[in-house]
Amino acid sequence: MINGCEVNVALEGDAAAALGPIAAELEKLGYKPKSQEPNELTMSFAGKWITSDPSAMRHTVTVAPTDGQLSFKFGTGWLASTWSESDIAWAQARADSVVAAARASL
Repeated sequence: MINGCEVNVALEGDAAAALGPIAAELEKLGYKPKSQEPNELTMSFAGKWITSDPSAMRHTVTVAPTDGQLSFKFGTGWLASTWSESDIAWAQARADSVVAAARASL
């Protein structure tokens, strides 16, 4: 992805059923619902436009089940945006923590 990254988290069971609890956990972190389909959830984070801190930047995340896992696609929407290895590590940690928290309600 030019303007973001994709990370995956393994999840046993019905990954599509996990989208509701995933949305609730993302809302706790400040994300707002953008759209939700049966097999895809998109939420946005209203952070800063210019920052090097991925936890504070404006971005969207799209979550979708794929073959026993959940795919998290983070993106800024800016074509010139690139994500460093540390940004990707942040995205993986965010996805891992959201799924871990959501597992409690599955």
